Amino acid sequence: MYLGLYSGVIAGIMVDKLSNLISFIIAAVLALIAYIPLAFIADLEGTGVQIGILILFFVAGLSGSIGSITSVVSLAKNFDAGKASMLLVAIAVTYWKMASAMDQAIHTGFLKDVSL
Repeated sequence: MYLGLYSGVIAGIMVDKLSNLISFIIAAVLALIAYIPLAFIADLEGTGVQIGILILFFVAGLSGSIGSITSVVSLAKNFDAGKASMLLVAIAVTYWKMASAMDQAIHTGFLKDVSL
């Protein structure tokens, strides 16, 4: 999960090369690719399923990092320095708080048998 959440390098390169609209669409498609299968395989057991779940977690985290970085880039481009700085701080704090809660929720929901 941390690999996906901290995949800002991949997301940053993608956001730098593509427009904000295309980046958000890619983030939405990656989220669909990750969360829909997770809904169906979450209760299954087996090594292959667990590996699939970890791969889907990576894709979900990557979609989240693309969406977050695109939000920050949009703010930096479209607002003046005073307003953008406060909005950037709000996004950063929100993302930081959500990341730890999301990691704990995913661990509780999907990785009950794995120690922290």
